Amino acid sequence: MKMVINFFMIFLLASDNSVSAWITWYTTTREYSNTTPGAGDSNEISHQTDSTTSIPAELDILRLLNVTGSTPGVSEVLGPLSRVPAYKFRPGYNNVLVPGPGAIAATLTAPEGFTLLFVYRQHRKTLGTLLSIHSPGRVTPWFQATSNLRTGHLVLHYRVTSDSKLHQNSWALQQQHVPSQPLARGVSVPAAETKKGNGWTHLAVVYNATSSTLTLYMDCQKPKSQPVAGNTGARTPGFHIPHDSLVYFRQEPGFKKKFLGSMQMAKIKSYPVSRKDFGWSCNPVP
Repeated sequence: MKMVINFFMIFLLASDNSVSAWITWYTTTREYSNTTPGAGDSNEISHQTDSTTSIPAELDILRLLNVTGSTPGVSEVLGPLSRVPAYKFRPGYNNVLVPGPGAIAATLTAPEGFTLLFVYRQHRKTLGTLLSIHSPGRVTPWFQATSNLRTGHLVLHYRVTSDSKLHQNSWALQQQHVPSQPLARGVSVPAAETKKGNGWTHLAVVYNATSSTLTLYMDCQKPKSQPVAGNTGARTPGFHIPHDSLVYFRQEPGFKKKFLGSMQMAKIKSYPVSRKDFGWSCNPVP
């Protein structure tokens, strides 16, 4: 009898630990009936049932990677958003595989669309990957966002559900410079001030499944919309990302196209976000 009770207590403790870890990743979810997020699903964590799929409303990549100022290869720096830590990533930081790839695939293939949010300061004239998703052993990505300051463009590579081609959209980026004067800690700098030289880029890429458009919001410039390439089909998620893929932060497999610089925000939301909910301010709003 004692052995049975002890085993039950151990099971409860193990369950508590699992639930705590799960809550860290899935703070909030959005429910969609009879929806399968993406194609090529495996037995990766996806929260699926016979009739309903729960998709994370938001995933914070820096939090998933447990990035702190004491992480080897990382130091805390002052960013433009108040009360939000920012981190400088040195070349030696190689913890780039993001946990929970199935959840990320589900978020990027949500029925309504998705939003990528990045606040970063990149070294000038560098080519840096923000996010890249690949099948194991495969170099060509399923999905990739790259900030190319050599050409001055943000490039999004992706595949859609209706064909096997690798498509891309590209937007011009504004070159920026590091300020000569440091900012006071805790001061929130509106995104409009970035063009005056503090060197940080506020970036949002919003995919709206209803209009089948990708829109770039950068700092406080006017939004730039482009149609999604390829025929996405009717009533299906537009993007094709297998749930057993590997998700890379700041680089491609093999340490290629490594992002050099600092980052304060790296988030994915499973729905199109309006400008007022990005997390930075614009006055006046373009």
